[in-house]
Amino acid sequence: MPTSQSKPVLLDNTVLSNFALVNRTDIVMNLWPHCSTTVDAWREFQSGIALGYLPKESWGGLPQIELNESDQGIAQQFLDTLGAAPSYKSSWILGFAGR
Repeated sequence: MPTSQSKPVLLDNTVLSNFALVNRTDIVMNLWPHCSTTVDAWREFQSGIALGYLPKESWGGLPQIELNESDQGIAQQFLDTLGAAPSYKSSWILGFAGR
């Protein structure tokens, strides 16, 4: 059953990879038809495809969001605290900023 969404839903590489591996991206798309990912998370996911770990044709047409200058400044402030990979960091920052 689809739900209404008031804030953007950003998928990190873990979500992209896990649902791709079980060939069930439809579950995510039914719940959040307007979801997206960050450019960094998408690059990380594409690396998994290039290494042969993930199926190639699983997330066709998923929008990607690039961090703007303001987001990059916030991300840099939190980088040391989060200790996270760039894709996770950018998804978290965008979610925190309410984008």
